[in-house]
Amino acid sequence: MKKIILYILVSTFLFCAKLFAQSNIDYFPCESGNSWYYYYAYPDSGFAEQRSIVDTIVINEKTFSILQSTIHGNISEIFFRKDNMGNIWKFEEKDSSEYLWFDFTLEDSSEYEYIPFTNEYPYCIVTIKRGITLETNAGKFKNCIEFFFDVPGSYDEEQRYTFAPGIGLIRIQYASVNMLLDYAKFDGRIIKDHSHYFPMKLGNSWTYHELGIEEFKHTLFIIDSIEIENEIFYYYGPSIEYAELIQSDSLGRIWKYEDGLKKLWFDFTLAEGDSYTYTSNQWNYTVEVIRGLIEETLIGVLHDCIFFIFNDPGSIDEERYYSFAPEIGLIEESSGMGITHILESAVIDGQIISIVYDENSIISQKYFLYQNYPNPFNSETNIIFNIPSHSFTVVKIYNIKGEEIITLVNKKLEAGKYTINFKANRLPSGLYFYQLKTGEFSTARKLLLIK
Repeated sequence: MKKIILYILVSTFLFCAKLFAQSNIDYFPCESGNSWYYYYAYPDSGFAEQRSIVDTIVINEKTFSILQSTIHGNISEIFFRKDNMGNIWKFEEKDSSEYLWFDFTLEDSSEYEYIPFTNEYPYCIVTIKRGITLETNAGKFKNCIEFFFDVPGSYDEEQRYTFAPGIGLIRIQYASVNMLLDYAKFDGRIIKDHSHYFPMKLGNSWTYHELGIEEFKHTLFIIDSIEIENEIFYYYGPSIEYAELIQSDSLGRIWKYEDGLKKLWFDFTLAEGDSYTYTSNQWNYTVEVIRGLIEETLIGVLHDCIFFIFNDPGSIDEERYYSFAPEIGLIEESSGMGITHILESAVIDGQIISIVYDENSIISQKYFLYQNYPNPFNSETNIIFNIPSHSFTVVKIYNIKGEEIITLVNKKLEAGKYTINFKANRLPSGLYFYQLKTGEFSTARKLLLIK
């Protein structure tokens, strides 16, 4: 009899422990302001729906979140609440009652009834499937839970919802509609897999030269991996002896292991205008990002680039600036001392990416705007550009708000390579842009003024 009681107690404990572990995973982050953006899973179909938690409302002494859905300009709202087990209850206005909508505590292949489905079909059977892996534009998600709503007697009323841990709803299917998560926004952060901004694979390498001194070159490698506190980190640097220990998380953020701590180094999810802190040695950096830049580089014109500004208000000349391009990685690095390293070639997944523009041949036949030199600069810098034919040419400086500061060139020029000296004695420190524009060509690059 004692053995039976002990068996029952142990079984009950294990069941409760498993139930707690499952309920402790947040499959639906319900903070106000969270948003999810979906696209149709068909070629060239584009944006489908936005869902946002816009506010809360108290009904029958319970607080419900307001989930607002926007489809082609049409807005609808759902009232729901999350209980202390993480389950989602939906409020139905037609009978002023709440019903269990998504039960995240149940075992794989479990079933339950969801009552208020439609007037024609008053209930449905919900089947749970655990351990799903699903890939969308937002990334590849593992350990997902799928809820399949099956309506007895119906052939086209079924619905399928897939949730990813820490992310929320990543797939919505009903009738012939199939929507997948493009990205989400939580507290100003873009929740999406950004791992393509730093391709972290053994054997990948990047070769840089110093701006103005092209013979000064160095190569950074993903050399090897090591396990630290049950996590895998990679050696990143010119050699093992001088390498950083880094890793990429599920969202593509880059973490560095130093001083016995794991520190966030590059946060590609950060929304423009937000910041985070990074501490290294005696420096305490505030890190800001600028997104969506177009960079004209030695290896081509690169879109959707992300620019990081590391600034320590208490130091002088210790600023750091990094530019990343998707599918390539770090394309440019600058310091407050005015030293800039430019990417000239890379090996990514065995593919060689090298210089597109050859100054002695191809570049003379194309429009090209060089990176200013020096950059960053104190009071003056040189802007260099090439035009392949007789053109009316305009070169202007803009501040970070897009406001025009000064026009440097506004006239017809013959084909050739030109150098314009830009003096910024009266301008405050900060990030600026310089634009080259002709009748058939326009491009811009950034420059950094530090005083």
